[in-house]
Amino acid sequence: MKSRKKFLSILLTLCMMFALVPMTALAAEDAAFEVIDTEGNATQFTKIQDARKAMKDGYTLKLLKDYVSTSDYNFGISIDGKVRGVTIDLNGYSVTSNQNNGYALKLEQNYGGARDNTVTIKNSGSKQSVLTSSGYQITTRSGDSNYTQIVNLEGDIVLKNLDETKEPLGIKLGTGSKLLDTESARNLIPNGGFSVKEADGNKYIYGSYANAAGKAADGNITLLHDYKGNEAINSGSKSAALDLDGHTYTYTGKTAAINVNYPNVEFTVKNGKVVATDETTDGAHLIGAPNESNMNNRSLTLDGVELTVPGDVCGIITNGTETGNKVTLKNSTLNVENGFGIYFPSSGEVTIDNSAINAKHAGVQVCSGSLTVAGETAITVTGQPQEKTDADGPIADGAAVSIVNRDGYKKLETVNIENGVFNSAADVEAVKAYSFNNTDKTENEWTEAGNVVEVTGGSFSSNIAENIVNSDMQATTISGGETKFVVGKTAVENAIQALKSGDKITFTKVADDAVITVPENVEITNSTGKDITVNGDTFEVGETATAHVWDTEYTIDKEATCTEDGSKSIHCTTPGCTEKKDVQIIPAAHKLENVAEQEATCKAEGIKAHQHCTVCGKDFIDGVEKTVDELKIAKLAHTYVDGKCTVCGESDSNYNPGTTNPEQMTPSQPNDTNKPDNSMDNPQTGDGSNLTLPIVLLSVSGIGLSGIFIYIRKRKCNR
Repeated sequence: MKSRKKFLSILLTLCMMFALVPMTALAAEDAAFEVIDTEGNATQFTKIQDARKAMKDGYTLKLLKDYVSTSDYNFGISIDGKVRGVTIDLNGYSVTSNQNNGYALKLEQNYGGARDNTVTIKNSGSKQSVLTSSGYQITTRSGDSNYTQIVNLEGDIVLKNLDETKEPLGIKLGTGSKLLDTESARNLIPNGGFSVKEADGNKYIYGSYANAAGKAADGNITLLHDYKGNEAINSGSKSAALDLDGHTYTYTGKTAAINVNYPNVEFTVKNGKVVATDETTDGAHLIGAPNESNMNNRSLTLDGVELTVPGDVCGIITNGTETGNKVTLKNSTLNVENGFGIYFPSSGEVTIDNSAINAKHAGVQVCSGSLTVAGETAITVTGQPQEKTDADGPIADGAAVSIVNRDGYKKLETVNIENGVFNSAADVEAVKAYSFNNTDKTENEWTEAGNVVEVTGGSFSSNIAENIVNSDMQATTISGGETKFVVGKTAVENAIQALKSGDKITFTKVADDAVITVPENVEITNSTGKDITVNGDTFEVGETATAHVWDTEYTIDKEATCTEDGSKSIHCTTPGCTEKKDVQIIPAAHKLENVAEQEATCKAEGIKAHQHCTVCGKDFIDGVEKTVDELKIAKLAHTYVDGKCTVCGESDSNYNPGTTNPEQMTPSQPNDTNKPDNSMDNPQTGDGSNLTLPIVLLSVSGIGLSGIFIYIRKRKCNR
């Protein structure tokens, strides 16, 4: 009985346990969120509304499954702005908001309750987390610019638009909000993003230049991605430099793409492109600012920047009431093909160095201050002058460079055009210096222009007024039907190098020490008032002639002979031209070859060493002509021994074998009968010297045989 009761108790316990298991499993299966407190304790929730209410300072909200907004709560995940220092751990799961213009994650503090705050969004899971919405996927702000909300992004997180045909909007960094600059953060900024290094040594990312500018400890801001939107690049109140880092900043607004909107600020934009899309939008303003009456001493530098605006507007413009403004173009391009390039009516200075301006109404127009143009600059204006109807604003005079003396404007200081290419439309002055009457809107001669404007170099599409040009090298070229007025040594040299056959050049000024070399078949006119030298030829005052191009080496015109002089000269290399210069005589002379002496023998005569002319055949010794007989060396006598010549072998016809004739003996073989007879001492075989070797061999062999014999006997005795 007891056993049966015990069995029933066990069975009941098991039933109760099995009954509880499904409930626990169900609860775990339904949980979508986990809230972890600062002690590590976790509480699970099925609804985001409940999990959100449970969040406190320092808590972590952890996803346990993918979250998709529902009809009863059609939002993404948001955290009450009153809690701070929280973490959202996506844990390898994704968040999708179906709300129109909704967010996936929202981290916003309300104005009045804002405090410094750091929020972490991370993915600790092994899978990629995707944040999907039709609005910004992440939106964050502190609610008060006096406080900062830092968002730290960690792990593999991607952003996705609910409409898969569109790019995600990304992260909206509102007032006082910034991202810790991490790789994850940079990857989640599809549009723009400005990175700065702050005083705490960390790098942070802001959503706008204005917010980033005041935070950069070193004044340097870097654009992370291409940007397109209606937020202009505003300098802010501190001097700084924006590095576009090769990216394009596309501005869709209607004011100006770049604004230096505070006084006493030096602002630099470099290394990229800035594009305005609206027809009413200027490129850059150094005019006006909120709540500011004194807007002086502002500086804008474009370094390695291409700035493009589409409308009948200004590329860069300042205000005539202001002082100390500064505009610098360096290695940059300003495209305002339907408007004005630079309009500078304020005091200060404009510098254009190695840059390009493409405009319609005027390239650069200064009514005050100073202007310097240098380097490989190119300014092109395509439009014809237009009538001025109002007293203020730029004048559409069509000049590449216009310097306007206007009543009511501040003083024009200095204008120096040192180099560049300046092109205006047909019949329009490339450089124009004049007075403008604001009352009747008329142009007048400016007699004092020469005291302000000085052109020392450059190539121009029209002549430059004599009172403003200053250079000892000036010329006008006509090439391909296009006329250019060139000023300065460098510009003239470049223009000459560009000339082709059939082109023309007129020199109006030439330096005394100038060395001028022009290509072949170029027509030259000397209008300098003095003789000049071109290609080594003298061109008299007023002379027009085609320049010869002389060869660098002499050409033999006539070969010299033994008796007649020849000639050589420098020829013109131009095809069809027979002109030559520097004719020189080549004296007549024999072409002599050295002939070595040939010694005489008993069979043949010899020849003395001499020189032989290969042209006329005559022979010479020390310059004196010699005949063949005078060059001969007589034959030598035979030397006979035993009736034969020891040199040539010829027989002696007078030889008698029976007689001893001393004349038949050579000096080297005298007939000496007193010589001892050594015939007994020397073998007649001629091999006496070869007996040594056999004797030595026989001796060695005998010694060897003796050694063998002794060795054999020893062995026998030992036995």
